[in-house]
Amino acid sequence: MNIKLWGKVHEGDYLIYASPYEGVFKVLVKDVDIRVYDPDVAGNWSYPYGLTVDTGTIQVQRNSALEIQNLGDLMKWSDSVWSQLSTLWQSYVKEKAEADTALEKFSALVLTEKEK
Repeated sequence: MNIKLWGKVHEGDYLIYASPYEGVFKVLVKDVDIRVYDPDVAGNWSYPYGLTVDTGTIQVQRNSALEIQNLGDLMKWSDSVWSQLSTLWQSYVKEKAEADTALEKFSALVLTEKEK
């Protein structure tokens, strides 16, 4: 997400998290300007990640897990982008499964022929 948009993100917003290793996820913003109880700080609250508008750090819920993420690694919500990324990810997973199966067959044939 563009740094100019960081200050416009609020709790309850949906964003897109996409990774070539994990897939595509719709994430819910649970907290901005993350505060943490700190007994060593006057007032007992500190902002260890800084303010969201400055650092881009937020807390999101992905599936059932809460995670700290940076807005630079996320995308603003768009139905069309979500649809395109989901379709591409599903296609990749299918093709990878087919490639894995072909590799297993290839390896089995190589082992069989080597034993002859």
